[in-house]
Amino acid sequence: MFQANRAHRRYPIFARGKFAIPHEIDPVVIIAQVKNISEAGLGAYTAEPVRSGSEISMNIEFFNTEGKKEKDTLEGKIVWSSKHDNMYNMGISFNEELNPARQPDLHRHFHMVIKHD
Repeated sequence: MFQANRAHRRYPIFARGKFAIPHEIDPVVIIAQVKNISEAGLGAYTAEPVRSGSEISMNIEFFNTEGKKEKDTLEGKIVWSSKHDNMYNMGISFNEELNPARQPDLHRHFHMVIKHD
């Protein structure tokens, strides 16, 4: 996995993200598949075009290690986007690192996964 410009290592995750781009006149909601995550950002892909530089809020749904569905909310910015065939890949930088007070379920899951690395 290419990591040259990242301060934090990304880990695979099977999650779905529902992204809202709030600063548009008519907010755009995009469903994306989250492919990897770090404490400071994530990678995802979607069938909808996305613009680099867009501020987003995101609801992320994932299954924890016991198979229970959990959700958390994140804020961030799309820092890059590229089209590949009919899909759009994107990198999102969080406004703040994962936080046990603001994202308790995702923070707990992330740290449980990385302790086995």
